Amino acid sequence: MDFHKRFISYSVFADWLIALIVWTVFFYYRKVLVDPAPVLIEALFQDVKYWYGIAIIPLCWLMIFHLFGSYRPLYQQSYSVIVVRTFWAVVIGSLGLLFLVFYDDLTLGQVSFVRTVSVFFLLSFILHLIGRTLLYALYEYQLNSGKRPLNTIWIGDLPDDESMSARFQPVNSMSFADVENNPAFLDRAHEIVIKTLDYDGVKKLKALSPFIRSNTNIRAKEVTDRARLTHLRYAYELDTDTIAVRMDTMDVWQNNLKRVIDVLASMMVLVLFLPVLACIALIVRFTSRGPIIYSQERLGQRMTPFKIYKFRTMVADAEQSGPQLSSDDDDRITTVGRVLRNVHLDELPQFYNVLKGDMSIVGPRPERPYYVNQILEVNQDLRRLYSVRPGITSWGQVKYGYASTLDEIIRRTKFDLLYLDNRSLFLDFRIIILTIKVILSGGK
Repeated sequence: MDFHKRFISYSVFADWLIALIVWTVFFYYRKVLVDPAPVLIEALFQDVKYWYGIAIIPLCWLMIFHLFGSYRPLYQQSYSVIVVRTFWAVVIGSLGLLFLVFYDDLTLGQVSFVRTVSVFFLLSFILHLIGRTLLYALYEYQLNSGKRPLNTIWIGDLPDDESMSARFQPVNSMSFADVENNPAFLDRAHEIVIKTLDYDGVKKLKALSPFIRSNTNIRAKEVTDRARLTHLRYAYELDTDTIAVRMDTMDVWQNNLKRVIDVLASMMVLVLFLPVLACIALIVRFTSRGPIIYSQERLGQRMTPFKIYKFRTMVADAEQSGPQLSSDDDDRITTVGRVLRNVHLDELPQFYNVLKGDMSIVGPRPERPYYVNQILEVNQDLRRLYSVRPGITSWGQVKYGYASTLDEIIRRTKFDLLYLDNRSLFLDFRIIILTIKVILSGGK
């Protein structure tokens, strides 16, 4: 296992073990030291609530910590980031347990109840923080000693600073042109360090975003014309002349929560709409010749091909003469297919794509490789659309609608580029609401 991934595994195991210890100590505190009718220590471990807690609570903690981005590679974190993430994760976890576990403490009185919750919070925060601090210190020692260096791409002239050689070796010194010609280099990088970042460099960096992994650090040593770079997200200043660059406007916790919402919502739709799905399948099957479900290759995140699924709305073999975009008066669309398209019910099988991880509920609409190649010949910057998962619905979809020509696809992508520059859960919810309005109005 990769050294950096191994430390993530250590963090997960440490949090699980600490959660067990905290729950055991806290259960002893509640039942033996606080309860007006304390139980014997021998009877403590016979309480079914203790064993329920042992089985469930550590797993809940792992999910909460993951949501807050605690299991990202340690080279993407700092001690201050670890303290803040641990604090807020423990706050949320304590509030959750407040209603699930501590409700029976209300009988002990308000003062005892507040004290009980406070003890749990302090135990969890202090022990988890100690565990993470020790792991982080060990990890930093391994990096700074040069035993486990970060694979770094340096864009620009290599630094003369000797102190950087141990932590950031091996270093590939490249120019932006070199990286654009060999984007595969980016996939292996832990760090991308840019000697001088200007307005033109930001545009190039954004165009390369589909090839940059989410767990890759991007740092700039010299930033020119900061006033014009306000749209570029700065995570934090590392020192007086170095900043950490964040390409995604959506925070780690929002990205993780977005994926959780995607999975839960997809499962809910596929279960609740099962009768609808069955009825549509039967209607498609008996009203026209051909398969019920139509699959087609599209490009997803990082320009990875995947199969998208829809209810078939066209006649069989509709593209015998090659790829063709559809229009409102397309005679290849079946009568039932036209109805399904008007109310977007043909898109329902795509929730399976969301469940698989190929897509998200909200994101730029995925296109076929045939058209993507033509689009990129016009504008290479549009590769940015593939830095995130494509979606069932998008800002371009609700603001522009279906595209029946290549020019219309390119115009629609401008809305999706705006979405990338302003991505947030709030904007996702707004797009979903607008999509529902479009469906109810029968619009396209």
